[in-house]
Amino acid sequence: MSEKLHWFAFSFIRADSSAQTTTRASVYLGFESTLITIGKINYAKRSAGIADNSVLIAFSYMGEATKEDIKEDYNA
Repeated sequence: MSEKLHWFAFSFIRADSSAQTTTRASVYLGFESTLITIGKINYAKRSAGIADNSVLIAFSYMGEATKEDIKEDYNA
């Protein structure tokens, strides 16, 4: 079993006024600590595939779990 990580959901937005488009992206990432730094936010942007000048609009703490647990399928 793999180690437990602290999981977060990050959401970003980027508006391009010249092209009149808006890009949104989100990503789920696990870290060893709960401290969210600018470096981790920039890592999340790269992981989400969105431009560096995008804006973080929200992030949520999802809890502590292993990679296997976080990917577990749920059927109610």
